[in-house]
Formats: sequence, C-alpha cells, structure tokens
Amino acid sequence: MPWECRNLAGYLSESGMSMSASYQESFDIDPACRQQCIGGRVYHLRQHLPLTDHDIFFAGYSDIRRRFLVERVDAPFHIAVVCVAGSGELIDGERRLPLAPGMLGILPAGPARRGLHLTGEEWQLGWLLLDATPRWSRFAGPRASVAAAPGADSFFHALALFCHEVGHRVSGAGMALVTVLDLFQRMLAQSAPPDAHSPRLWALFDQVGQDPAREWRVEALAQAHGVSVEQLLRLCVRYLGATPQQLVIAQRMERARRLMVAGCERVGDVAAAVGYQEIASFSRRFQQHFGVNPSEMLRQLHATPRAMPLEPRVLPVR
Repeated sequence: MPWECRNLAGYLSESGMSMSASYQESFDIDPACRQQCIGGRVYHLRQHLPLTDHDIFFAGYSDIRRRFLVERVDAPFHIAVVCVAGSGELIDGERRLPLAPGMLGILPAGPARRGLHLTGEEWQLGWLLLDATPRWSRFAGPRASVAAAPGADSFFHALALFCHEVGHRVSGAGMALVTVLDLFQRMLAQSAPPDAHSPRLWALFDQVGQDPAREWRVEALAQAHGVSVEQLLRLCVRYLGATPQQLVIAQRMERARRLMVAGCERVGDVAAAVGYQEIASFSRRFQQHFGVNPSEMLRQLHATPRAMPLEPRVLPVR
C-alpha cells in the first residue's frame, strides 16, 4: 500500500498551542465499504462547525466489508471507535487488539503506527477523531486500549442520525450532536474505572444545573471543593474533560434546552432562567453550543415536537 503524507496547518497540540502537524497514512479499502462522516472545519466537504467547539475533528460511521486496512503514523488526533457488529482489530505497532461488538477502542495521537483492520466478513463502527487538546487528555498515552462500551448501539445510531441531518441540511443537526455527545460521555463514564474525584466533581457542577441563574464564579466553586482555582482546573480537565468555565456553560445550556422541551416558549424567559441578562449574549452562546439558535429550536419544537426525540431513532447504514 502506498503511504501518503498529510499536513494540517494550525492544528492544536496537547497544550492548546498552534502547530503544523504532518503525518502519514495508508488505505487498503474494498469498494464495497460504505462510510458517512462530518468534519468540524470550514474546509471539509461536509461540515458542522460546532464540532470544533467540542474539539472534534471528524465524526462518522462505517459499514466495512471484504477488505479494510487503514494505518497512520504521527497522527495528531485521538481515534475513539465503537463496534456494534462484525469483527476487526486495532493496530498498535506490533500489537493487535480485537474489537468486537459492544467494545470501545482508543488509538491515541502520537508517533506510533496505529490503525484499523477488518478480520471478519464485516465490521460496523461509529467513530470520532478527537483533537489532541486538554479536553481529551484522558486518551493521551503510549498504547492503544479497548474497553466495554455500554450503550454502543445507541451511540452508533445517534452518529448515523447526526450524519443524516447534516448531509440533508436539516436544522435538527444541533440536537443530534447533543445526543451523540451525551451518549459518548455516558459511555466513557460507565466504561472507565472508578476514581475518587469524578463523583465529587460532578456533584459540584450539578449545583449549577439546579440553580443556573445564580452567579457561579470559578473561585467560589474551587473554595466549595476545598482546592485552589489552579487545582480545580487540573482536576476538571483530567477527570471531566473540560475546564470549570466550560462545565458551568454546559450545565446552563443543558438546562435551557430542557426548559424549551418542557414548554417554555419565550427566549427571554429561558435566558433569564439560566443566568443571562442579555438575550443576544444567550442566543450566541446557545448557537455556539448546539449549532442552532434558540428561536429556531423553539420553532422546531412548536411545529414538530415529535421530530426531536430525546433518544436517537434508528437509521439504516447506506
């Protein structure tokens, strides 16, 4: 197989600093394989820019048949791949890790030769290419890994729905992305070994969701947790995958979405209920977070409330 060199100018390093990333990749894929994917950059053919707000480079799903081998060296992104059918393996240098249905595989960014290889007749995967930024630092490391993936089927179908909505320019793509992210975070929480920090941190930020209109300052949250601001930042990034400020915003935006679904029909009322005095400021943040402005979401809910389920609907793989 020929190897090709890829260049991604302006990519983000683990520290968040801009750099020029160059890596090699090779493909040996049968024409019978099918794939749908959405990029988070303006130069991607099929794009949904809010992916970038979540440090996601690409999202998609694959229906693999007959022959499939993809390898990369020096990849500047992590790959999270979930199997729902068939059989294949992760390539990690000389190591081979089987990836069967109901399993999550992680290929970390880095210099090693890593990839995916079909070992059976077919392989059905949902996957995310994740920027190597602090949000996804839990995946950084020298070795690939596999773990159980609770909710793998729901995650796969949510990805399929997201790709379908973006591909057909449906305004509900933002809500589909929310479902993908919720299911992915839930999967990670259930598959990761327990630690002493995560439950206390989630309890801390759950308070924001219960009283989003309150002025939540990072200094006060750190004091309530009994640590310095700098230590709270490190703990949140390591165990929750986001900064304290990002977690406060996420809690407020999720509460805003739930208020709309519950029947609140005035954007101003929703904004005030989650701590925003200016509707314009709230609308910009909501648009950035969900990929759709709050007025449009309210129109969707009012016109076709059944078209925006909280659980993903099943779509056939094409």
